[in-house]
Amino acid sequence: MKTISHIFLITLTLCCFVFSVHCVPAEQSGNSKTVASVSQEPSTIQWVSYDTITLGKTEGKKVLLYFYADWCHYCKEMNKNTFTEESVINYINENFVAIKVNRDKEKDVADKHPARGLPSTWFYKADGEKITELPGYVKHDNFLHILKYIQTDSFDKMNFKEYMEQQK
Repeated sequence: MKTISHIFLITLTLCCFVFSVHCVPAEQSGNSKTVASVSQEPSTIQWVSYDTITLGKTEGKKVLLYFYADWCHYCKEMNKNTFTEESVINYINENFVAIKVNRDKEKDVADKHPARGLPSTWFYKADGEKITELPGYVKHDNFLHILKYIQTDSFDKMNFKEYMEQQK
């Protein structure tokens, strides 16, 4: 089972890397917000504190545990580009208990979850069993695919590449 988990993690990491290499910020790709959406109050991810991690079990939702640091460039990019995308915000709020942990300020939590780098996103089943960890920056469209892959339990049936092939 450990070998399958390692293969899954490696496959997921490689796929994310390949998909995010050609990242173009929204301002450069012509995806600007309309005047109507600028005047509305923006949606945000409903982050909760780590001490409420048991909400996953209570609400029957998987847990997304996001590790970052204030000095981390790619963490800032993830916050600015991925976690501000409306589709990502809505999907996380509807399907996950989202916990954001500053590794420098919440060292006790960070010690329980030794991430290999920052940013790092960990996923847990509602019962607290770890699914996987996703190291590094992931742009919003790829992150949304990963969220759906995790939320639908597709990780139990196929690797991420197979999942993406089915989505075409």
